[in-house]
Amino acid sequence: LGEYVGLPRDASHRHEYLRQNRELIAAIGKDPEQRIQEWRHWKEPWLGVQLAREWSRYMGDSRYCTNAMFRADQTNSGWGHLAAMFGDTALAQQTNLIGTDAMDFYTVLGRHATDKLYGISRVHSKPSVKQAAEWWIRAGLERSLIKELAVPALFGASMTTLKNVALLILAARDDRFAYDNGLRNFEAAFCIALAVSRAINSMYGSIRSLSGWMAACSRQIIKAGFRTCWRTSNGLLVESWKCEGVEEKLELHLAGACIKIRTTVPNEAKQKICPSRNAADFTHSCEAAVLQNFICSHPDMPLVTTHDCVATVLGELNRARAGAAKAFGDFYRKVDPMQQRIDEAAHNGIELPARPPRGNLDYSRIGENLHLFC
Repeated sequence: LGEYVGLPRDASHRHEYLRQNRELIAAIGKDPEQRIQEWRHWKEPWLGVQLAREWSRYMGDSRYCTNAMFRADQTNSGWGHLAAMFGDTALAQQTNLIGTDAMDFYTVLGRHATDKLYGISRVHSKPSVKQAAEWWIRAGLERSLIKELAVPALFGASMTTLKNVALLILAARDDRFAYDNGLRNFEAAFCIALAVSRAINSMYGSIRSLSGWMAACSRQIIKAGFRTCWRTSNGLLVESWKCEGVEEKLELHLAGACIKIRTTVPNEAKQKICPSRNAADFTHSCEAAVLQNFICSHPDMPLVTTHDCVATVLGELNRARAGAAKAFGDFYRKVDPMQQRIDEAAHNGIELPARPPRGNLDYSRIGENLHLFC
């Protein structure tokens, strides 16, 4: 419930919230429509209402046993898969692949990005960017902000893309500083994109090579006359493409100034091969393969899976978390997805670039941390 409401990830805080609001939650569950103002602002309102209805039934009858599905998400999922692909021990620990303590990659990255902001505030050549760095240091870096920037960076996004993502985030913030000391959101967006990009490059520079390697592979495959597709180790055929965009331009003439707006609208009727998408699609295909293996090994468990998430009834949740963690470890112990793509292409007479170097991760440990799915 705390996750759906949007509470901080602190168990004691969430327990206290339910203790103080138990009657309100029951009232929401009893008549959600009449109480819509109480829950419409929740992080995931409809899932929260579902649990409120279960709580209301329990409050009415302490013998009530819920049949709702409870979910466990893989923590830092995309970065966790890359930690396994590249054999990066430090990243594997930060994404809960190994170890025993609960870790959070985005919190770690946020600390490193803050260090980069201090550097930018001291030595950047543009005063406005230095001032923006000082503003970010004062404002603090929220986990959600770091995650929004880290995910596209994971798949090789350019600085322009990261800056545009940051601009959208700033546009939604109440404390944006469009008129704070003459700064603009542009400088703030560029500054935070630069800090996060530098933090990732200094910590995990080699891991960002997946995007370039996948694009190089796709170009070789296309040149040989084949589709950009691959098979996962459990037989899933994955084809990677995107819709061709139709560019639309608009000019606004206001108070003697011309504002030019350019946007790209996907055209579903036109598909094109896009090597830049391959890294994301490749990683997500590994996620799908892991969860398919997990489902097949637990035929007796009621399960729903989507993306990087498993859901089951409350009494099976701990077994599902342990089983999903084991399935993740088993997947990477049995196969190297990048090498498999090289071997598959070689079978068709196509020579792909050598895979990026692998680290010294002990693959027998993957799955030992039960915080991998929580």
